[in-house]
Amino acid sequence: MKVALDISILGSEVLSPQNQTGIYKAIEALATNLIKLKESSQVEDFELATFSSDLEQLHGSKLAWEMLLERLQLPPSRYPFLEGSKLNVWQQIALNLSEAKKNKKIKRQPHLKESVLFAIIRPFFKQAKKFWKPLIAPNTVVHIPFTRDLDKFPPQAGLARVTTCYDLTPILCKARAEDNPKESQKFAGRLRLIQADDFVCCISHSAKHDLLNFNPQLTAANLVVTHLAAEPNKFSCVTDALSLAAVKQRCNIPNNAYYMLSVCTHLPHKNMPFLIRNFLDLCVKKSITDDVVLVLCGGKRKFTAEMETLLLQCPQYSHRVIVTGYVADEDLPALYSGATAFVLPSLYEGFGLPVLEAMQCGTPVLSANTASLPEVGGDAAIYASPTDDAQFQQQMITLLNSPELRQQMIEKGFEQAKKFSWEQSAQETLAVYRQAYESLLAGIPT
Repeated sequence: MKVALDISILGSEVLSPQNQTGIYKAIEALATNLIKLKESSQVEDFELATFSSDLEQLHGSKLAWEMLLERLQLPPSRYPFLEGSKLNVWQQIALNLSEAKKNKKIKRQPHLKESVLFAIIRPFFKQAKKFWKPLIAPNTVVHIPFTRDLDKFPPQAGLARVTTCYDLTPILCKARAEDNPKESQKFAGRLRLIQADDFVCCISHSAKHDLLNFNPQLTAANLVVTHLAAEPNKFSCVTDALSLAAVKQRCNIPNNAYYMLSVCTHLPHKNMPFLIRNFLDLCVKKSITDDVVLVLCGGKRKFTAEMETLLLQCPQYSHRVIVTGYVADEDLPALYSGATAFVLPSLYEGFGLPVLEAMQCGTPVLSANTASLPEVGGDAAIYASPTDDAQFQQQMITLLNSPELRQQMIEKGFEQAKKFSWEQSAQETLAVYRQAYESLLAGIPT
């Protein structure tokens, strides 16, 4: 069974760790664990190759793949990166210049909207992107992790398509849809590219349910749940006092403060204004002690306009809301471990990976009771509605004021996190590949 995995997202941010999203890390972890399954001889008749569906990310994807294989101490020839169709001379020049520009080797003239050079080569680059495609052998299972790229591989004989459904946030989350209606429309169009014969890896039962509701014409048996996981070698409980103090200092958290942590971006569905408003309300009502602060980690190190308004309305307590911006992966375990509680008030999530990361680091979790979050947190988290101020505030107070409850949740959290692993996810994904391959063989004329 030949499988070709599209890793173009790795090429986009291979040298920019601060821009590597959860999906980036999920695809990297999946590829790594598929290789580990193959190398451990747990699977037979399985050949894995990778490619980039995006010409612009071709060289970056190849670099990311070489770096991954180097970490695993494997030769590139064992897991090849597939090349694409040939470019003519002008298209190749256009690609090289585009990459140079992207890597800031060539800078635009400040007084020009765009340089004459790029104005000249742009048509060649557009032409190259339109006609270029990766060279994939017949009778191959092609895994395209983003539905937006499905149109590059139209249904055809000798090709089984697998894609991944992470969530339906731009459609199902009203706040996100209203914030960016064009994104919502475009996202819906991409989902409609999924055909009844395609196979879909859904990262939660919730995501599978939402996708079937969106398009009942899809084949339910072809939609398979392949849960994500938190990396055990990256996220574990940090108890060293010096490490905990050091990460506090780097994140500008007062040394003697207790903190509630939320790891998130500032996108509307993450519901950060709701969390800030309710935390400040608890401060005003003196429902929590003066040494408790709220730490928002991830995204940009600045407040949105709505957040700024909330803080201006409560200037005497605004210093107790701390935005760290990007935090390096090596600092995240200590940041999680030092928190009194982890809070995720999302209106919608396709999975909710930070819940498992927090649990593996020994941090009790307060989560919204929406979408996939109860599926991931199980009975190890406590829940509240992300639209009910009183309910959410009460759960925050309960968690902060009960050391016994927090200890029980920590112990349950360790056990809950063990239910998810990347090895299991890779095995589930491999089963989808086999299902797709058997379907492919059944359709091949003898």
